[in-house]
Amino acid sequence: MKIFIEFMWTIAEKIGRKYIWIDLEETDVKVQDIFQKTLPKIVGKEIGEILYNMYLNEEVIVVVNGVVAKDPTTKLNDGDRILILVQPLASGG
Repeated sequence: MKIFIEFMWTIAEKIGRKYIWIDLEETDVKVQDIFQKTLPKIVGKEIGEILYNMYLNEEVIVVVNGVVAKDPTTKLNDGDRILILVQPLASGG
């Protein structure tokens, strides 16, 4: 199963890349698996854990094929596109 992951803004800066293609042997993959198993192998365990905790605390937004995936158990499919971005700060005026 092949999945495209795009990192936006400060996440891309921290990781040092804007996107990656991952090729997984498993077919039953959820968003949480990407954070817990796959990303730590690519970006390092510490950054992987930080990103996952930020996701659980809704500090990071994960979008799968154009739909916000708030549930970590959201199932992924071959060819899915994931966008990971920092929650924008609200501003007033």
